[in-house]
Amino acid sequence: RAMNPTVPYGAKSSDRNSGQFIGPIHDLGEIARAIDTESYLARSIQKHREYCLKEGWFLTGKNPEVVAYIKNRIMEFEMITDTTFKSVLRDIVTNLVSYSTALFVLNREPSKSSGAAIRLHGKTLDPIAGIFAMDPTSVKVRQNQSGRPVEWQQRVDGSTAKFDADDVACITIDKKTGFIFGTPYCLTVLDDIRALRRLEELVELVSHKHLFPLF
Repeated sequence: RAMNPTVPYGAKSSDRNSGQFIGPIHDLGEIARAIDTESYLARSIQKHREYCLKEGWFLTGKNPEVVAYIKNRIMEFEMITDTTFKSVLRDIVTNLVSYSTALFVLNREPSKSSGAAIRLHGKTLDPIAGIFAMDPTSVKVRQNQSGRPVEWQQRVDGSTAKFDADDVACITIDKKTGFIFGTPYCLTVLDDIRALRRLEELVELVSHKHLFPLF
């Protein structure tokens, strides 16, 4: 693969931060908290997700044998992981709408998969046994000089897990040039939500103050 001659955000360089894991430039945790506490924002996320999924999904292709093979592999994923592919797809779409970034981990276990190993970019990869969505708010990435992800790290409540770049798929929308993570659309409304809540608090204080006038 050709190397990117530009300098992407977070690329490995000769400075003291070389090779470190770097998270998204925007605070995705703030967005997650806003979704949990602000009804208007939560409802907007829900509507976007339902519109994305309302028509359902199906597999199609020119080669029926390939389509049948993919369906069979998805059925294997569901049996081994005890999770439906529909729920995984729903989690991915929810994260994509909420954070403009969706990540899922490909769990490779040859003993639990009917697939065969493949050769990709000079590296042998074991067959996939399961697909798991990953929370973007807890993820950081380490990049090489050209800006490509080399390794992913997830940290939750003191527990850390690391994944090779070949085992993680990242889907983004509205991604700025040179960045790994997408730019969430709801960033622009967070300040408006805070201003609205402050106004509501002031109205409540004024109402309590003048509710029982003293004659």
